[in-house]
Amino acid sequence: MRSPKLFMLLSVVLLVGACRSAPTTRYYVLAPSRAAVATSTPAEAVGLRVGVEPFTVDPPYDRDQLVYRLGVDSVEVGFYSYHRWAAPLSELVAVATAEGLRGTPGVALIEPWTSGGEYTALLHGRVIYLEEIDIPGQQQARLRMELRLVDLEGATIWSDEVSGSAAGQSDTVEQIVEQLYAAFDQALEQARASLSRAIF
Repeated sequence: MRSPKLFMLLSVVLLVGACRSAPTTRYYVLAPSRAAVATSTPAEAVGLRVGVEPFTVDPPYDRDQLVYRLGVDSVEVGFYSYHRWAAPLSELVAVATAEGLRGTPGVALIEPWTSGGEYTALLHGRVIYLEEIDIPGQQQARLRMELRLVDLEGATIWSDEVSGSAAGQSDTVEQIVEQLYAAFDQALEQARASLSRAIF
């Protein structure tokens, strides 16, 4: 008969061994890579002053794990256990969208919404999907989101649905995240062009 002490000792050894073998969790931010993002807008610039509120995110993307799908038409999704967004996706997309739309003609200021901000308009957004698609021989990253700019009374100034995609042979999740960046850049370029036509 095994003694309780021996059983407990073996359990602790197995638990410690399992903890040591667990992969390191990696965290990612979502940021546009367009060089123009770094340009600043003069304080005296004329145009809308926009506060970007946290986006809504459709399930199953409303979680911190990166999402993948086995085939374009697959109804089954999977989640990377050790590859996660560094903050809620609703906040990451809002911040990255504000950065990516900075410098749009007709927009004097655009930033994540803050209490006390002197805004003349608010930007609402919805992430429809943000995922990796495994297809034969390569991976595809794709994004689709809805954007709606409203005045302080809630009337719509502009709205659009934008998307982006990037494909390639990715050997690591880090490379897939780079593809997600490229897809996000495409969506932002569409949004910049559409928004500037609507308000400038």
